[in-house]
Amino acid sequence: VFSVHPDANVQPNEKLVRAGLLYDMDQKKIVWEKKMDVSFPMASLTKMMVALITVEDIRSGKISWTDKVNVTKLQVAYVKGKRRTVTVNEEYSLEDLFKAAMIASDNAASEAIAAYINGSVSSFVARMNERAKELGMNSTFYSNPTGLPAHRVSLNNSSSPTDLLRL
Repeated sequence: VFSVHPDANVQPNEKLVRAGLLYDMDQKKIVWEKKMDVSFPMASLTKMMVALITVEDIRSGKISWTDKVNVTKLQVAYVKGKRRTVTVNEEYSLEDLFKAAMIASDNAASEAIAAYINGSVSSFVARMNERAKELGMNSTFYSNPTGLPAHRVSLNNSSSPTDLLRL
């Protein structure tokens, strides 16, 4: 958690910042803002909602950090000198996938968590959007659990600084 001392005189370079805010955790107030209610693509900040839903489900007892999650991957292998794509099944703990998604921003781990928790990635994304509305995040839209660009710009995950603060 970042906290700005009131005497710090923080001066962001406005030209380099499209939108954002600085929030003083001690005083519980916004100390700097720019375009707080305008939505922009949020990239890997998407994973904050993946984290929230995961932690909420763990706290409610629906899932556990020690749950084993099967992950199917395609890998290139050479069989008798010929290049082949093979399917590899691996098992990870939910905790390890969570660390990979949150610390290393691993997109495959984020998708694996989504599929595990809700049965499919698309069902989890619908839940992400529902949870955002419940939180009052009215400028937020999710199309995937990774933050990767969508096939159409209009479908990119997007949010406003105000909504991300709320999250």
